[in-house]
Amino acid sequence: MKSLEILLGALNKYELHNIKPSILINKIEVDSRKIEKGDIFVCIKGQKVDGHNFATNAINNGAVVIVTEKFINTNVAQIVVPCTKTAISNLAAAYYDYPSKKLKVIGVTGTNGKSSTTFIVRHIFNYLGKKCGLVGTVEVDDGETVKQAKLTTPQPLELQRYFYDMVNNNCEFVVMEVSSHALDLHRVDNVEFNIAGFTNLTQDHLDYHETMQAYRDVKARLFEKALEAVIVNADDKEGEYMASRAKSPAVYYSCNRFISKGIFITDVKLGGKGTEFILHCKGKEYPVKTKLVGKFNIYNILLSFAIANHFAMDPQQIIQAIETFSAIPGRFESIESKGITVIIDFAHSPDGLANVLKTSRSMCKNKLIIVFGCGGDRDKTKRPIMGEMAAEYADNIIVTSDNPRTEDPKQIIEDICLGIRKHNTEFMVEVNRDKAIEYAINKAQKGDIILIAGKGHETYQIIGDKVLPFDDKLVAEQKLREVNEKCESGALKE
Repeated sequence: MKSLEILLGALNKYELHNIKPSILINKIEVDSRKIEKGDIFVCIKGQKVDGHNFATNAINNGAVVIVTEKFINTNVAQIVVPCTKTAISNLAAAYYDYPSKKLKVIGVTGTNGKSSTTFIVRHIFNYLGKKCGLVGTVEVDDGETVKQAKLTTPQPLELQRYFYDMVNNNCEFVVMEVSSHALDLHRVDNVEFNIAGFTNLTQDHLDYHETMQAYRDVKARLFEKALEAVIVNADDKEGEYMASRAKSPAVYYSCNRFISKGIFITDVKLGGKGTEFILHCKGKEYPVKTKLVGKFNIYNILLSFAIANHFAMDPQQIIQAIETFSAIPGRFESIESKGITVIIDFAHSPDGLANVLKTSRSMCKNKLIIVFGCGGDRDKTKRPIMGEMAAEYADNIIVTSDNPRTEDPKQIIEDICLGIRKHNTEFMVEVNRDKAIEYAINKAQKGDIILIAGKGHETYQIIGDKVLPFDDKLVAEQKLREVNEKCESGALKE
């Protein structure tokens, strides 16, 4: 429990009504259904629901204080603030005793590569005996328990509680993905970042940000918050801009050019089973052999190396840790069966899709087949671009559904097909994702690669307002077994 007086100290500007600072607060909630006697209810106005409309419910359930952006006529203690999203960040941090100050916090942002980088960083730190938590798109690891993630960057109450648990579980570090939504919606306002890393910036989330400049400027806020250093991709056109927004020194990394005071590579050997290159850092050379494939993963490795190197870890030991790292769930995850390779990947932006298509093409001995769709109620302008990208690199395309949400899946598919039709690539439409994957696997021959893109680690399909179970990897494995069983029974010829 916390006294209201302590929590008030976390707020900058507010009006008080019926307040007794000596009130003891049980916990803080933003969901009126979870309110219990002695709680604070913070009214958050979202895109679809306004918490102010549920203040009475919260009071009836036992709230002793409500936090609002506009005065509500009630006898219960009330704190009126300019922005409840900012207030909840401040209150959550204060309630959990500012746990990020007790950790070394590493923030990673960018369009693609955040999850892979955070997974590699956690592996390096734990391998070298530095206990490291993780917060990201795939999972949350508090140092003792790993949970499936709900959002790339959690809401403030959850996020601060995770930090609190990490401190109690003796974590020294935490590496976290920082989304543009989280920065814009004040979820990380009270997080103290020691360093910030930048992967890249390409088209995505324009349904929310509307323009690439607005998207870039929101991302850049993370670099203003970094206390010790920022680590920036020198090959990305927005890298220099991100560094310019920082108040701390910048370190650069590159796959394409020499950097005198940064990190770069030479002698790259890309393969279907792994990657080799020479990493250059501070005048020294380090041979690297990794099980990860694709040039995009070299970028993730360089950023991860730079992060560990910032904390004075031995470069050779960092390399050893990298070489023992094998896979990220749903990130270029492969399944081999009877000479056919199925690759599961989360790629859902034009640049992300281009990266995995190029890598798949370079590995492919025969035909490259892609199964993909685009999310509903999301950036519509990227759909034809992704269709054109698929048509440029793949031999066969099966366009299907990928979380259509409240949109008509057939219209989403038609938007994608506008780009595909600019090429002569063979394609077909199958709205049912299960059947689309089945069709691709039945069509595949020895030496073919089937790329199933868009979901990666996700275990659901959102249709309308329903979240239905669906796992690309499990479906692909099932369809492969069925084909193999038919082959063994003589029903099909291999």
